[in-house]
Order: sequence, then structure tokens, then C-alpha cells
Amino acid sequence: MKTQSIQSLLDSIDEGVLCINYAGQVIASNGRIEALLGLCDEELFKNSHMQYLQQELEAHRQQNITHFEVAITKEDHTLHIFKCIINAYEVLVLYKPTETIEADSLSAILEGQENERRRLGREIHDSIGPLMSFIRLNLDAVIEKIHDNTVMQHPELIESISETVDSVTSDLRALSHRLVPRTLDEFGLYSAFNSLAYKLNHSKRVNIEFYSNMDVDVRFDNELELNLYRCGQELLYNAIRHARAKQILIQIIRHKESIILMVEDDGVGFSKEVKDANHGIGLTNIETRTKLLNGVFSLDSVPEKGTVASIEIPLN
Repeated sequence: MKTQSIQSLLDSIDEGVLCINYAGQVIASNGRIEALLGLCDEELFKNSHMQYLQQELEAHRQQNITHFEVAITKEDHTLHIFKCIINAYEVLVLYKPTETIEADSLSAILEGQENERRRLGREIHDSIGPLMSFIRLNLDAVIEKIHDNTVMQHPELIESISETVDSVTSDLRALSHRLVPRTLDEFGLYSAFNSLAYKLNHSKRVNIEFYSNMDVDVRFDNELELNLYRCGQELLYNAIRHARAKQILIQIIRHKESIILMVEDDGVGFSKEVKDANHGIGLTNIETRTKLLNGVFSLDSVPEKGTVASIEIPLN
């Protein structure tokens, strides 16, 4: 019999808990799993999702499988994973909040992406780079010989090849640096953002100012530096590409217990409705990276006035 103290204990558990017998009667449950399903005790198995769960439980029990997971997709297309444990008399169903599962998975995905970027960067730098330099040296030698030969009719073709090789080499070098933020790895956030602002200013399309109250040589945890830098990159490129900003201010402010990244632009801005309707992968990645660092991401914008984005990460 479920007592008030047992119910209080169940309600204090972070995971959703449901215990049923083979007749489908609820022995115990807590508010988390009931709120997820929008049901009370006596209604639990009148819901179509719970009927599906009960069918899965029975199918696994007949196969003598005692530990398994059941995935249920609700009407809003959210995926929920239920961990099930069977004994001789009852079935225990545990629900881990989807947000936690997503955070774990996305953390692994982001880490894998960064490792792949590093691998590709090393491959480009160590393999393709020397090969392109070798091609350029040989082309220079060919050009010299051809210039000495009076029968050459179209030297501009070889010159064009040489210029193309130079262009490809430059593009590969830039790609390598984007994949592996070397300035960040070697010198930290201050130098990385300062270098990024300088390169973007060099395009003459936008004027970027960078300010920080930190010393140049201040370093933080590798994960914090990398994720904050990637967020800053995304915010800057969004301001240039989508907001069509002409003036952008980047600030990195170090407080005693937190670090703040702020990107402010004079672009076209957007309304809250437009933001909600066009919540793309870029903003989702920023939110995910911020969440992984236990931080807070805020985005304020006014149409035709510009946008202010800020990320605050605790340092404790």
C-alpha cells in the first residue's frame, strides 16, 4: 500500500517513476511522469501512448527481457525515452527528462565536430599544403623555361595556372585556420577575438570594434574558450550575413564569478515573432553550447534598430 511518505519520496525524485503490475494496475507513480502524460492514476492506461507502452512491456516480458527502453513520440514531435525494468510481479518504468538526454547527446556531437575539425585541419595543413607549394615551385621553373623559348604562343595560360594555384593555396590556408582556431589554442580568447575582428575589418564590408577588460594572456578552461569562441563566430556572421550590419561591437567582460560575451550590431533587427518563427540551427547551436557551460544566452532586437546578443558563463 502506498503511504504518504512513500509518495513524498517518489515526488522528490528527478526522474519520472511509474510502477505497475501485469494487470495494468498502477502501484506507484510520481507527479513528473503524470505531468508528462497529462494523466492521473486511474487514467494512465486509457492514453494511447500508455497503451503502446503496455504492449511493449508485455512483448518484452514474454521474451524474458528484463531491462530495455521504449521510445514514444508525442503529438508535438518530441521524443521521450522510458527505461523499463521487469521482475516476476511488477514493471518499473523510469523517465529521464528529454532535456538531459539531449544535452548529453549534443555535448558528444559537438565534441565530435571539434575533433573532426582538428583532424581535417591537420590533414589540409600537413598533406595538401606542401603539395601545393611543390606544384607552385615546378610551375615557376616551367614558366622560366617557356619564357626563354621563342616558340611560346600563349604564356598567359601558364601564368593563369600559377595564379590559380596561389589562390587555392590561400583558400586552403584560410580553411585550415577556420577549422582549427590556432590563435585560440595558443593565445586564448582575447587574441582570438581580436584577430577575428581584424580579419573581418579587412574585408571593408563592416566596421568591428573589440573591447575587453581582460589581460591578453588570461586563459580559461579549453571547453569554455572553444564554445564561447564558436558562439561569437556565429553571432558575428549572423550580424554580417543576415542583419546586414555595418557597425558591430564585440565585448568580453570578465567578472569575479562569470565571463560575458556581448555582440551588438546596427543591423535590420527583427521582432520576437520573426525570431520564434525562424529559429535556425545557428541559434540552436549557440543555445546548446551555452547550456553545456551552465550559462545564459539572451537575444534582444528591435526592427531597424539592431540586435544585442549576450552570453554569460559562470566561472565557478
